[in-house]
This record gives sequence, C-alpha cells and structure tokens, in this order.
Amino acid sequence: MKQLLLNFYRQKLLFISSLFIISLLLLFAFRFSILQIMGKALIHQDEIMNSDVIVVLSGNATDRATEAAKLYHHHISKKIICTGGNQLGDFKILGLKELESDITKLKLLQLNVPDSAITVIHEGTSTFEESKLIANYCLLHQIKNCTVVSSSFHTLRVSSIFKKSFKNCSTKLMIDAAPSTAYNLNNWWDNEYGLLAVYDEYIKLLYYTINYGDD
Repeated sequence: MKQLLLNFYRQKLLFISSLFIISLLLLFAFRFSILQIMGKALIHQDEIMNSDVIVVLSGNATDRATEAAKLYHHHISKKIICTGGNQLGDFKILGLKELESDITKLKLLQLNVPDSAITVIHEGTSTFEESKLIANYCLLHQIKNCTVVSSSFHTLRVSSIFKKSFKNCSTKLMIDAAPSTAYNLNNWWDNEYGLLAVYDEYIKLLYYTINYGDD
C-alpha cells in the first residue's frame, strides 16, 4: 500500500513537472504574440467624426500634438484645447515657467495650427483631473462632440476614466490614439521607451482601478 501511494505521488509530481515545462515552452514559443496582445489590450480607438473640439491631454506633446494637428488639418474640428497644469522638471531648473499645456500649444503652432484655433487650460495634473475638467467644460459650453487625444498605450485607461466623468454629460465622447514616434506599437518590447510605456501603463491601470474603480 505504501509503495502504491509512493508511485502515485511520483506520477503526480512527474505530471505537474511536465505540465510546467510544457507551459514554459509554450510561453517562450508564443512570447511575441503574447507581448503584442499585452500592448494592443491597452489601446482604445474610437471612430473619429467631426467634433466641436479636440482635447489634447498633457504629456508627450510631440506625439499627441502631432495627432491633434493631423485631425485639425483633416477638418475634424476647428478648435483644439490643450490641458495640463504640470511643469516639466528640467524647465524648473532652467527657470522656465511654461506648463505641459504650453508645450503642447507650441508644438501645434509648429505644425501650422493657427493660434486662434488653440485654447490653453493651465489645469489638470492627472488623467482623472483632466477628465473632470473637460466634462465640466463640455457642460458649460454645450459641446455636442468631443475628441480626446492621448498616447496609444494610455487610451484604454483614458476611455474608462473619461466615460465615468462624462456619465452625466450628453456630449458624445471619442478617444483617439496617437501613435508613438519613439517606438513601434507592434514590437514595443524591442525599445526601452516601449517597455517603460507598457509597464507604467499597467501600473497606472491598477492604481486607477483601486482608487477610482467605484466612481
């Protein structure tokens, strides 16, 4: 009886060990597909239609302003709002007072968006704050359609946060994913910036779920 039990546990251990090794081999074999899925899972892209306003969220002014300028020149909207109350750390060292929203405007001007089409709001230090800010703006100005531009890997979280802030607002909300100029979205793991972007975004998703999941 004792020998039967010993054989049973040996077979069970062998089965578990084999299953573990096979799982590792499968993960290795399909690692690129899995990494692609991890990246694509973070991207939310709506069908973009004509809007009363395009909102460019703070951060990564190059990518986001470039996407917003493209929408503007394709006549999606005649007005762009730049949000953001944060100041870049290096700017403080240099004694410059420009905020992230000012940097976004500067990039838009470089991309031939006229000054008259740009509104700068020096507020919003997080996606949550910006979502509340824009929801209130849309209510106050009776905005019917609003397109929000953010970096591609941020858009799943942006969509979730903004939809909650817009739940009492009749404005049609559209999220537009701005592609990165620093890395390829299809093989982001080959680039340090891509690795950091995906890692940071999953951490932020967890943080926002814990802190704002019930809002």
